[in-house]
Amino acid sequence: FEACGQRVRRGRRQRLLRQVQLAEHGEPGHLRPLRELAVVEPKDNADLVSEPGFQDMKLHLEFNVDPKSNSGVYLRGRYEVQIEAGDPHSSHAAQKCGSIYSRIAPKLDATKPAGEWQDLDVTFVGRQVTVVLNGKTIVQDVVEGITGGALSPWEGEAGPLMLQGDHGK
Repeated sequence: FEACGQRVRRGRRQRLLRQVQLAEHGEPGHLRPLRELAVVEPKDNADLVSEPGFQDMKLHLEFNVDPKSNSGVYLRGRYEVQIEAGDPHSSHAAQKCGSIYSRIAPKLDATKPAGEWQDLDVTFVGRQVTVVLNGKTIVQDVVEGITGGALSPWEGEAGPLMLQGDHGK
């Protein structure tokens, strides 16, 4: 993943790749540099958590996942935006790529085939979230409640970005 977070109020971009640490609750992951990216290997993975906390944000991610793999990026450490290869057999709409996991289903499927690079842009202000996948707006709604795997229950506070690292590549 290559992550670049931007706080909405200050408008100052921050590269997060140099500011991540392994989550304390997971086993050490195996990271190997690949150009300017961090690749999380599928064995004994751990989540990656940013040191700075964020409140309102614009986030741009570029990702590429193997077939039948999935991951997620947690906004404020509490709200997971699902990242997956676009499994057409998945029966849960609120668990498809770009969804706010188990909360808000995407309005359309803008997922590219597994193995292709995809662009994900998320704007999160207060509880209003907009998700744009590969140039198409797929979510524009208000998040009601945290998602599973959240780092804390305190919804009004800033929190880190977390890249889920325990579900494959």
